[in-house]
Amino acid sequence: MRVMRKNQKNILSFLETFKHDPLIENANNIRIEVKDALEVIEKKLSGNMNIGNGGALTIEEQVEQVILNAISEDNLSKMYIGWMPWL
Repeated sequence: MRVMRKNQKNILSFLETFKHDPLIENANNIRIEVKDALEVIEKKLSGNMNIGNGGALTIEEQVEQVILNAISEDNLSKMYIGWMPWL
């Protein structure tokens, strides 16, 4: 996470090219979705994960939150339709 935050500008400039991809340039709906996705990525890279405290999370807090999201049974059950937690 430290490396990603340190290189945030490089990551975002690389991803910015998707907004100008000629294959989606004429499709307004897709362009809006790409723009929205890039805004989400920018917020996550800066630690603004909409947790409720209003401020940016520290790197340690953000990593902890990502781990909690990854092991959440609610999230896991939404990820894979055949997920059977009782097994």
